[in-house]
Amino acid sequence: MRNVVEFGVEVGNATVQVAALIGIIESTFMQFPIEDINNLDCWLATIPAPSLDAQGVRMGGSEVTMALQELKIVMEYIKLQIECVSCSSPKFEDLADLMSSEDAVEDLTRLANDAIDYVSSLLGGTFLQVQLDRMLVDAPKRCPHSAEFVRVDASKTEYQDFDQIKTASSIDFMIIIGSVIASLVLLATTSVIVVKLAKMRRHSRWIASLKDDEILHYKKKQLEENERLMRLDSETTSMFKSPVIPCYIRFAVPLVVIANIGFFLSGHISLGASVDLTAQIGGESVKIKGM
Repeated sequence: MRNVVEFGVEVGNATVQVAALIGIIESTFMQFPIEDINNLDCWLATIPAPSLDAQGVRMGGSEVTMALQELKIVMEYIKLQIECVSCSSPKFEDLADLMSSEDAVEDLTRLANDAIDYVSSLLGGTFLQVQLDRMLVDAPKRCPHSAEFVRVDASKTEYQDFDQIKTASSIDFMIIIGSVIASLVLLATTSVIVVKLAKMRRHSRWIASLKDDEILHYKKKQLEENERLMRLDSETTSMFKSPVIPCYIRFAVPLVVIANIGFFLSGHISLGASVDLTAQIGGESVKIKGM
């Protein structure tokens, strides 16, 4: 399969709307030298720099002097231009007509505008504001006519890293899981012990409430039950040795159980089936054979 396709994008009537807040010191602007007119840092130096903390974030009481308040880009339409240079798939030639249809242009335009709105909302967030505040702090160090000038290629101010949220490692996670399991086992064991102690206490109270003749009656009944069970164990045999059950059934049942265990292991270990994938890409068949 070989398809060489040329893509082009046609954008019509794009409108960009920007709303920004910029506070400039009037005296600094009026005394701006012409020789630094092409120096961006000097223009930024005319804007009051905010007070930043050790992490490079503007402090609460510091006034915002430069901010991007709104950024909106609206495109009337976006149209993809597709030309098939050398295509082995016959359907690729129909792709150009499909992407040039009115429905495709409408859907692509709506998708692009939604994506631009999302990116614009991110640019107006905290991340961009922090970068702007840091640029204002560093700008006077690179402006030749500024009182804080160091050199034109002065390095940026180094700030402390933001506090990272500590995540549990795999060992800590295993310890937590083990602690939870141990707590559940301890809770279950405690519950069983409490239930048994409650039964023993209730049984002791019940025995204490019986009369002597009633105790002898229950004791005699329990001894008879134990004697019956012992006699049953001594006089009877297991089902495998019982002459009442046919011999082939006695041997077949264990073999069937073992065979079922084998089928279970075979179904989970060995390969039981394979799947072949067949797809149509641009009118050309592509087949992927299963293992």
